[in-house]
Amino acid sequence: MKKIRIGGDQDLTFNNEVKENGNNLQPKKFPLIVVLLIIICIGIIIAGVMMRNNSKQTETGGLFSFLNKNKIETQKNFKIGKNKIVKSIFNSEFESFIGTNSKGATEWAFDDVAQHNTKAILENGKIVTLVFDGQSITDPAELRESKRKLISGTQYEKYIEYDNEGYVAKVIIETIK
Repeated sequence: MKKIRIGGDQDLTFNNEVKENGNNLQPKKFPLIVVLLIIICIGIIIAGVMMRNNSKQTETGGLFSFLNKNKIETQKNFKIGKNKIVKSIFNSEFESFIGTNSKGATEWAFDDVAQHNTKAILENGKIVTLVFDGQSITDPAELRESKRKLISGTQYEKYIEYDNEGYVAKVIIETIK
């Protein structure tokens, strides 16, 4: 027991022993348990990160494998949806050509294919072939020249052929006699 004199008649007394009901108690081991729990938690987190980064995860292995599987599935679905949209936009340029039309509406088909092919040549995109009465044309200048062969008062039937990927490959225009 230690006594410290503060001043006057006042003394502070420090007792190193903890007593309860007259019995000596051992110091509490609380900080040691907390430190052990923190170390165990850090170990679990490190193990999870290492398992997540492991590229050889199986379907049942790994703490985060179900998240990785869902991420890959979501990316595939997004890519499929994106491809459908791109294909739909590409094809919509030409699908309005389908059916029987006059010279004026048929001229638009020539102009649209020529404009598309000019852009596709510059950007290494898909070239669309226009088949007019059996003659296949892809060159934009030749398409504009062939448009002059259309006759006023004549009806033209337009069809579309698609490639293996589902994109418009050919616009076919036939003169109705």
